[in-house]
Amino acid sequence: MKSFESKYLFFAVSSTTLFSSLQRYFRYLLNQKLNPFSATESDASHNVLFVYQEEKENPELLNIIVNDSNINVVVIGYDSNSTINIVDLANLKNNFESELSNADFKSHQLFTEEELREKLKNFFQSHGEYSLLEKLNWVKYYLSNGPRLLLQNEINTSEYETKFYKLGKQYWASFIRQVNQRKIYFQLLELKDEIDEVIGLKNQFDHFVISLDNWSLHPEVKINEPLIQKNVDLLKKIEQILIKIKKDLDIGVPGLQNPGSRR
Repeated sequence: MKSFESKYLFFAVSSTTLFSSLQRYFRYLLNQKLNPFSATESDASHNVLFVYQEEKENPELLNIIVNDSNINVVVIGYDSNSTINIVDLANLKNNFESELSNADFKSHQLFTEEELREKLKNFFQSHGEYSLLEKLNWVKYYLSNGPRLLLQNEINTSEYETKFYKLGKQYWASFIRQVNQRKIYFQLLELKDEIDEVIGLKNQFDHFVISLDNWSLHPEVKINEPLIQKNVDLLKKIEQILIKIKKDLDIGVPGLQNPGSRR
């Protein structure tokens, strides 16, 4: 078998036994060396990274795939959904040799485009007030109306804190958590610019939330109607970006790619 310059790596986090077996298989049957993945290996011109199917959702792996364009992913597992089905012993050696000798190093997708779309559709899926966009609306309601009512002396500080600020901050924290959990899937679908814009606007709104938190403790903090409206507008911009993404995912966006098809 022809020897290639690539490094063959295995993402072994929870599947060390499988790695040991594959390492011996590579050595004795394929005459190749298989190493556990290490970030220091990423300087090779071509890295073939074998990933056990059940580890596809590993956050470390997802960050590797997004940030390292030299990696060609091959998913292996115990069923036909994997690039290489290691139960198919009759064709196993030929399948591995085909992957190792691929002169073009054609990239395989860690997820299909359809899988990524479904992940983000579920991200937007409505479940009453707990859907992503509904959470954003509750943030807008509590963290704009509360300060306005307090400024107009229609509620006192205690009512503002318990009936508005506390609830608004909870919805905001939940919204942020949900975005952070799915950020990587936006990037895999080549929506990095969009999610980066959402995160940038989110960071700006965070400063407003901190100001509201300090308001009762520091009366000198200048909360006024223009500042409130400015931050409501930030939330509206976030909402517009997310609505556009949702619409695009529903009707299909020509040219969407993930690392398996962008080279």
